Amino acid sequence: MTAQIKTIFLSKLAIVFLFSLLGCAPTKLTLIPRGQGIPIDGNIDAGVGYADVKIGLPSGEMFQGRLIWLTPQSVMNSGIVTTGSQSFVMLGLSQNNTAMYMGTIAGNKGTKMRIQLYCNASTLRCIGTGITNDSVEYDIQR
Repeated sequence: MTAQIKTIFLSKLAIVFLFSLLGCAPTKLTLIPRGQGIPIDGNIDAGVGYADVKIGLPSGEMFQGRLIWLTPQSVMNSGIVTTGSQSFVMLGLSQNNTAMYMGTIAGNKGTKMRIQLYCNASTLRCIGTGITNDSVEYDIQR
């Protein structure tokens, strides 16, 4: 492999590997109510292409649901790699180290919450927002 192709391949592989680490174990998710209220802890268990979320509000309502993973501004790249006497076509997904989890989770008392989380592959940190169907807004950190 040429040095340039090897570097591109390894950087793309690193991004895939880092996002796959998100799925290793449930991680703390913190909702911070806009206005009054104390931060609320929840859990996010991320896998490849999705994240399961569980949050208990002080009112006693328990939310859970699945968010999907989107890769904004991603581009498919290809190249030919030659090793010895053999050549191979390599495909990879290039992105700007960000991804986004999006979806709606449901509470056991009928409330729904729309969540958008923007994540950085380098730091494995996410920030975003949650808005319930009765217009209660939260800032979210992971």
